[in-house]
Amino acid sequence: MAKKIANAPVELKGRDLALSLAQERAEIDAKIKELNARKEAITEHLEQYYNDTGETDLGALRVTVTEPKPTIDFGALSASGAKRVQGLLIEQLPDFVNTKKELDLERLYLAASNPVVANALKANGVTIKQETKLRFSAVKD
Repeated sequence: MAKKIANAPVELKGRDLALSLAQERAEIDAKIKELNARKEAITEHLEQYYNDTGETDLGALRVTVTEPKPTIDFGALSASGAKRVQGLLIEQLPDFVNTKKELDLERLYLAASNPVVANALKANGVTIKQETKLRFSAVKD
């Protein structure tokens, strides 16, 4: 594969081509990171606007609110720490494990006032809460 640069008659090959493509890829990755950060900032602003007004029609975007679902808040634990704690909870609360050998968060949330469940959650430093999410989708013409 050869790459022409700015309509110049020189074509890159071999290592020069690889270096050029690597540079281009790095620039694309940086641009994607920048765009994702901007998208996140915009999303936070739109979420705040929705929370303040309840308005779901935002011109080019429509806001959809998902059904509340229970989630586990592992606090400041790392991903590996959260996985370890989930394993401990599965051992401590076998009645709340589904057929996939995962915690059944729906049942666990409903039983959070049960002293056995509450103590297991507290001992492992986790909480279960209901969470709704907002989904932004483009309005189709």
